[in-house]
Amino acid sequence: MRLKKMAVIVLIGVNMILLTSCFDYTEYEEMQLIFGLGVDSGTNGDVIVTIQSSGFKKTNMQAMGGDSGSSMGSQNSTMYKASGKTVLDALNQLQQITGKELFFGYIKVIIIGAEAAKKDMDNIMAFFYMSPRIRGSAYLLIAKNTAYDTLGTVNLNDSDLSAQSLENMVKKSVRSGVSFPIRLSNYYNIILTDGWNAAIPQVEYQQVSSGEQGGEKTVVNDTNPSIVPEKEGYHLVRNMVVFKDNKKVGVLDEIETMCYGFITGKKIKSSYVVKDKDTHDQDYVMGLRFLHNRSRINTHINNNQIKIDIDIDLQASIEEYQGDEALANIDVIKNFEADLSASLKNEIQTCIYHVQKNYEADIFGFGNRVFQQYPYKWQEELQDKWEDIFLIVDTDVRVTAKILNTGSNLEPFK
Repeated sequence: MRLKKMAVIVLIGVNMILLTSCFDYTEYEEMQLIFGLGVDSGTNGDVIVTIQSSGFKKTNMQAMGGDSGSSMGSQNSTMYKASGKTVLDALNQLQQITGKELFFGYIKVIIIGAEAAKKDMDNIMAFFYMSPRIRGSAYLLIAKNTAYDTLGTVNLNDSDLSAQSLENMVKKSVRSGVSFPIRLSNYYNIILTDGWNAAIPQVEYQQVSSGEQGGEKTVVNDTNPSIVPEKEGYHLVRNMVVFKDNKKVGVLDEIETMCYGFITGKKIKSSYVVKDKDTHDQDYVMGLRFLHNRSRINTHINNNQIKIDIDIDLQASIEEYQGDEALANIDVIKNFEADLSASLKNEIQTCIYHVQKNYEADIFGFGNRVFQQYPYKWQEELQDKWEDIFLIVDTDVRVTAKILNTGSNLEPFK
């Protein structure tokens, strides 16, 4: 018995020594770390892939043979671009020019060019869906122009790579309500769900040296492969790009994007301006900041007629006021709450109508909510018809606003 135990222990020990490494292990020094990736449509039907990789410049002490462990030096980036018949083919071309194993474990953002989003999205996203090298935590962005120029625009006042800066901008954009982050894994969850179309944040750039604005270029040169220069500028992440059947069909403006956020239950911390709605003796302008919001979507089917009820509760604080009425008066505050509710209700109803009539894409997930509440009827009658039903479905929006804070002074500024 003791011999058997000893044999088992020895066998386990041998296995621990021999079976600890990964089958595709690569030394860190042999990796090309990729932080950003962009995909554009080429001029000949190919796709153009741009990657931003990072390295570290040696400090003076390291260059003179000093202690290399004391500092890694300053971070620098290199942009590579290649074209191919597919994303994988282009990446294979990039592998040749970098001389190292492309490593995507640190990837922050994936940017799809405007033209590619219109006509090549299926083929592009199929690669990201299947490849184990691409993590689902990367943020997905749609360029207003080309992904190549967007990723290659760097802010010299920012020590981060442009991919890292874009990641931070995407995270913070929700505060102003001008866009709402979507990770690669979230995108696939949406498009693989019945009764739901995707909306993805849009990114644009302004290049300082040339004054070029991010909306002019749509096609990039497909010289293959090449190291490409970066240009000084800055980015803006705002508005949501609407997709139908995995193709770009339009863009929500800033107010529509905010309304989309309210409907879908996104947490909104942005500001909003309300003007007099003819309920007061004096004209006024009031600037508010949203503190908390919650939405509830319920569906009803009566006599084969579908109705969508959207209830939105929100809380806000007054941060700007141009008027003559004292904010200490509770009746005045109630009137302001009514004005805020009515203004947002109108904006949200207009947004829904615009999406129904112009984009015909259910980015709100109404169809999915019908499926959740009426699964049998959805599968038997509604699923195949929902694209047409969505265009005419009746919606009832109710907004209940509460003002919790009236600012530092209760008396108006005169």
